[in-house]
Amino acid sequence: MGSSFSSKQPGQSSQAQGQGCTPDEPPCLACDISQSSNSSSNSSPNSSKSSGLRPPSRAEIGRAAWRYVHTMAAEYPEEPKPREQASGLFWLRSFVKLYPCHLCSQEFIEVCSDLPPRLGSRADYAMWWCEAHNRVRNDLSQSLQRCELGKLLDFGREGRMLDEAKQAICATSSP
Repeated sequence: MGSSFSSKQPGQSSQAQGQGCTPDEPPCLACDISQSSNSSSNSSPNSSKSSGLRPPSRAEIGRAAWRYVHTMAAEYPEEPKPREQASGLFWLRSFVKLYPCHLCSQEFIEVCSDLPPRLGSRADYAMWWCEAHNRVRNDLSQSLQRCELGKLLDFGREGRMLDEAKQAICATSSP
């Protein structure tokens, strides 16, 4: 099943680097909320500043989103019906459209244009998410993960990501 994500518009950044949004883009919701809560001098007793709570950062939102999509991919139907595939594509379009960081959303539209979502099976879907995640990691100059189906599905069902395996090994091997 193909997808029809729109391509980027002229003047948009080609890479989502750093923690802020570019000047020519609307600020991401996470950045906008964090800036307003940090600069607010008239905070009410129930505000996030006085309670120590704050909106999640762009990195925190991204990590939670990746965890969610990898977990969802591990639970995707093994042999989805056409209606389930259509629902998967509709969900993906909605997720990207409603994602709180506009720059990240626009960048992921480009990823989907270059690497169209594969919704034909659980294996295809899980591998596609891993490849899409690696594409984003590459754009951000982060290390890539090996896309091994068995590990993707096992880790997804556990609600973990592949890079957490290395962290767990390091944590158990240190004195």
